[in-house]
Amino acid sequence: MGLIASDRWKPETLAQVRADLQALGPDAYRPATWLEEKLGRMRAERLRYWLREQAVHETQTPPEAGHPRPPAPSDDDLVISRWDRAGPTPPSESRPGFARVPIPEDATAEEPIEDVIARSVAQFAREKARAATLGPRQIQMPPGPYAIAHLGDPHLDDPGCDWPELLRTVRTIAATAGMYGANGGDTNNNWSKSGRLAGLWAEQGTTESDAWRIGRWLLGAAPWVYWMLGNHCLWNDASRMYRQLAEVTNAKIGVLAPDDIRLELVSPSGPTVRIHARHDFAGHSMYNDAHGLKRAALFGDWPADIYAGFHRHVAVAHQEESGGRLRTFLRARGFKRFDDYARSKGFVEQEHGAVITTVIDPACTHPADRVRMCWDIEEAAEMLTWLRRRRAA
Repeated sequence: MGLIASDRWKPETLAQVRADLQALGPDAYRPATWLEEKLGRMRAERLRYWLREQAVHETQTPPEAGHPRPPAPSDDDLVISRWDRAGPTPPSESRPGFARVPIPEDATAEEPIEDVIARSVAQFAREKARAATLGPRQIQMPPGPYAIAHLGDPHLDDPGCDWPELLRTVRTIAATAGMYGANGGDTNNNWSKSGRLAGLWAEQGTTESDAWRIGRWLLGAAPWVYWMLGNHCLWNDASRMYRQLAEVTNAKIGVLAPDDIRLELVSPSGPTVRIHARHDFAGHSMYNDAHGLKRAALFGDWPADIYAGFHRHVAVAHQEESGGRLRTFLRARGFKRFDDYARSKGFVEQEHGAVITTVIDPACTHPADRVRMCWDIEEAAEMLTWLRRRRAA
């Protein structure tokens, strides 16, 4: 606004500034925004300018006669509060220097780098060997027809586990010659003990120790072609517990592995049957519950005859020819009923398909009849028994 020095201000302007200064007292040193709200922009700028000029005059020597007055400070040099003024520069002190005391490295306390590298090379070799075991596994099947009952997620310790259907299934497998079980994963709820799922332990009546006892019972209740470790089985390091239980109980299990299992069922009676089972296949469609399974058949790196999926608590089973190969697609819904989560999300709870059984006749000449599917476990047992008698005759 181009204010002039205070000795050239108009008397009424200078009187207004002094009146404001007297009225505000210490508040005259408050921030500019506060002064503008209190006095208005014009009066606040005049007051700030006057205070700034007074601060400069307090630290400068009066000019000699004939010399011009120093220019007024700019806004960058504006002193709003007397506490903002820089204090006196402290006198420089000569401080004594210091010398770093070297600490010799104790070479004998560290492992030689050659040994570290050798150990890393050996570790890589072990990891490579372990990765090779994750590929397809061959299982020798007995002569004649056989059946595999693909059990959906059991969730044995859940209050909604359909125990009557589970007991009927396990007893039928154990009592039928040539029939084997296949566990699709999530044997127990095994809720994570950290995070939001930890509170679900309070919603079930089965304790953690009893849940493991039930899991141990299921391991020994029937022979198993494969036992999948689903996402629930991997929480709380439960996969280690299942492996130890399988060893302790001498359970009859062909393959026990997490997430993905690929099997070649070799039979002396006919062609080898390939099974690709996953706890869940990538891909989802609201129009086809077998979308992920078919996606693996079309674009996967390992063609199979049977694709078995689980996890989503829905059931589907169908066969089709693709790429010159007859493929069987199945997804078992599992034994968990009355699911609060599914009800809250609006998912329709299916009634059938807790277990889907594939009855395999390697000696059948037509590939369409080599693998048959049954939704009822007892119907599958009767079909298998008839086929075995027919082939043995």
